This record gives sequence, structure tokens and C-alpha cells, in this order.
Amino acid sequence: MKREWKRLETWLQKHAPKTYASLNPGASEATLDRLAARLGFPLPRQLRAYLSIHDGQPADCLKAVHDGWILLSAESIATTRDTFNSLLHRGDFNGRAAESCDGMAKAVWWSEKWIPIMESPGGDYLVVDLDPAESGDRGQVTEFLHDDGDREVKARDLRTLLELFRDELEEQGGDEDE
Repeated sequence: MKREWKRLETWLQKHAPKTYASLNPGASEATLDRLAARLGFPLPRQLRAYLSIHDGQPADCLKAVHDGWILLSAESIATTRDTFNSLLHRGDFNGRAAESCDGMAKAVWWSEKWIPIMESPGGDYLVVDLDPAESGDRGQVTEFLHDDGDREVKARDLRTLLELFRDELEEQGGDEDE
């Protein structure tokens, strides 16, 4: 995970210094242990490594790392997941149809085994999926659209997502922020 972050950081430092400056320092072991306790299960190894390098961005940050995605901190991850789990248990998602675009994610509106890691300005999330469909991979990164039931896997894991972001940014070239 360090290598993937380093390559992404290098691009951000050169082309998007304000976004780079918005990255929080890594989460402490105690913070990661508290997050695992709130989730009710151990953090996946890649997520633990990811958050230990950068604990997201400030909650009020408007500088997306890539394509509108803001990184959630451990606290924001827990709060967001708690909110969606509460809505699920209250029945707010009952009757909402979902489908898996690629057959890799389960066709559910929300899953208690999803861990939100990034948020878009429109309220959509990228989640680490710990309960994929049979053809999916545990730990895949799935897109949760808040107002649409299409569920699409964006990357087979968190490491691959960071590589994808970096590759797309390098292809774009140019400056992302002033």
C-alpha cells in the first residue's frame, strides 16, 4: 500500500498541491482499533494499511483526490456506516430495487458488510465490499449510488483502486488545482 500511496502522492504534489496538502496524516493504531470496534469486525488488512498512511481528508474538504472522490477519515467511515446501517434497520431501504451491473456485487441497496471509504460531492460512496456476490472478490471496491440501485465494482481491491486513480491522473496530465 505504501508504494501505491507514494506514486499517487508524487502526482498530487506536482499537479494538485492543495489536494495533497489536504491529506490527513495516518491514523494511529488506537484509532484503527476503535474503528474496528465500531464496525464490529477486524479491519481488512489493506484498509488498515491505507488509513495508517492517510486518515482521509478533513470532513469539510472540497479538494477531491480524483474524479470528485473525497477520502473519508476513520471517524467519518464509522459515522457514515452507522448512518446507513440505521437507515437499513429502520426499513428506509425496503422496496428499493438494486442491481449488480457486473454481477460481482450483491444486488442490495445497502449492506452491513460495506465500509464506506470515499464520498462524492453528490453523496455517493465507494465502499470496501466484504460480502460480494459469488463472482466477486471480498475486499472489492463497489460504488454505492445514494439515489440509484446500480451497484458496480470499480476495483478488485483498495490497492488496485489507488493504482487506477494514479494511472488515470497521469494520463490526464496537467494541473488539478491552483
